[in-house]
Amino acid sequence: MNLLVLMLALSAPVPSEVAKPKPATLAAGIYTLKWGTVDYTAVFEPNGTFGERCTDGCDWVGYWSYDDETRTLTVAETYNGIYWCRWGVQFGKELSGVNSMGVAFALRPFLPPRWNR
Repeated sequence: MNLLVLMLALSAPVPSEVAKPKPATLAAGIYTLKWGTVDYTAVFEPNGTFGERCTDGCDWVGYWSYDDETRTLTVAETYNGIYWCRWGVQFGKELSGVNSMGVAFALRPFLPPRWNR
């Protein structure tokens, strides 16, 4: 009997390492940017330039960078070329967090309105 138990224990499959899903990372592209409760369309260009269209028609432009190690997005932007605003956000597992101004922030890939349901 002991031999049977030992044989069954030794023949049991060893659980394999389950690959943990990687956290979302930021890449250049078009995103829906949620600033507080308002959605904007933002473009993160591969060359580091940034553009954002506000719901009131105001366009913000500037620069962005992303540190993959700390998962931190930093943006410097202006709407008139004179006054600049610099802010950042450190992401959790998703592309969301609270930015350096204390406002809830999230990004999701942009979908045209007919697909954004």
